Amino acid sequence: MTEPSDVAVRLQNLATRLLRQARLRDDGTSLTSAQYAALSTLNSHPDLSLTELARLEFVSHPTMSRIVAALIKQGLVERRGDLEDRRTTRLSLTASGRDAYLSIYSRRLALLEIMLSRLKPDTVADLLQALEDLPQLRKS
Repeated sequence: MTEPSDVAVRLQNLATRLLRQARLRDDGTSLTSAQYAALSTLNSHPDLSLTELARLEFVSHPTMSRIVAALIKQGLVERRGDLEDRRTTRLSLTASGRDAYLSIYSRRLALLEIMLSRLKPDTVADLLQALEDLPQLRKS
């Protein structure tokens, strides 16, 4: 089973299992994967507009609007007016949003550390290089 298509199928299945394991470690949170992804993006890119956040997450504006509305309702994200363009609002994590993101992030990081600790250093280096060499995602 070394054909690229066979390996791709296995990697896809393993990635799905890894994400499932990560979500199981998010115990107690009601965040969806899309909501967590939005928190992650807002953590690294604060003060985005809804349009900018949707573009970075590769989702439509209406989809991101629903995601953000749920995060605002949970008290994890806040909207504030743009000082330069009154038609635009900016999105940022609240203190609770930052805490929620960092809590989930640390549990997911621990899972990856466990997985990577089982690999040989050369294997980890090859994996990192392969992932870093991937082309940037582009929405077509």
